[in-house]
Amino acid sequence: MKQVILRITTETGLHARPAAMFVEQTNQYSADVSIRNLTTQSKWVDAKSIMNVLTLGIEMNHEIELQVNGEDEQQVIENLKTLVNSGLGDHQMNR
Repeated sequence: MKQVILRITTETGLHARPAAMFVEQTNQYSADVSIRNLTTQSKWVDAKSIMNVLTLGIEMNHEIELQVNGEDEQQVIENLKTLVNSGLGDHQMNR
């Protein structure tokens, strides 16, 4: 199992379109992917479910924690890091 913590820098957080992009990416892999809002200390949910991801209320500057377990876990981590760091298709805040 691999874990990673990422900061969401999109102005809209992980809502609607960015969440859909995130879930679409997780569903491309066989590994189990769990996510939680580390900032609010939420419970773990299945990151392959759009409804679960949306219930986390992830906003700009929140940190998320991912747990990935499966054959392609390293690839999942790398691709999700790239997706989040690229701004999930939305305007990204300057750091």
